[in-house]
Amino acid sequence: CRVEPGNQFVMCSCDLRQSDQLPLLHIRLGGTDHVVSPDHYVGAWGGSYCPIEIMRTASTFPWILGDPFLRTVVPTFDYANARVQLSP
Repeated sequence: CRVEPGNQFVMCSCDLRQSDQLPLLHIRLGGTDHVVSPDHYVGAWGGSYCPIEIMRTASTFPWILGDPFLRTVVPTFDYANARVQLSP
């Protein structure tokens, strides 16, 4: 994998999406562990290199999980109680 100059994307060989060379990501939220596999967090842009789609930010919240994480859960948005429930 390499960092793309200019935009700071981390790019990996697209072949790694379906291999065991990249780790499973274990994310604990609210006491529940969620697992995100490389085929969810390595994007499919085409070509020989694909981006890691979970990104670090410069703000106080350290990571943007986004679609790669949301593909692994079923979110329920409870507006009345201002909460989000995540189901496997």
